[in-house]
Amino acid sequence: MYPAYEEIQKPFLKEIIRRGGRTRPSDRNENGLSMYDALADYFNLSKEAREMTIYENGKARFKWHNMVRWVRNDCRKNGYLVSPSRHGIWEISEYGKRICK
Repeated sequence: MYPAYEEIQKPFLKEIIRRGGRTRPSDRNENGLSMYDALADYFNLSKEAREMTIYENGKARFKWHNMVRWVRNDCRKNGYLVSPSRHGIWEISEYGKRICK
């Protein structure tokens, strides 16, 4: 149903590059898609997978959004994203650009 976290990393980084190297997750690309939607399209996720809800600390969240945020966290820890960047901004590092080639 969902790709593995490791499978999401490169498409995640490439989508940030397509957006000029820096984006907010809710910013829309040229097709009007947020980061979450662009990646869901890339992986051909069903409507059900996109809208599956999980509960975290008593709050309902979309599972797919949660997965993408964990991928972002892993990319930051691995040095693929600038850290620290401004709150809410996902910015690719030079190292992240190199591993995408």
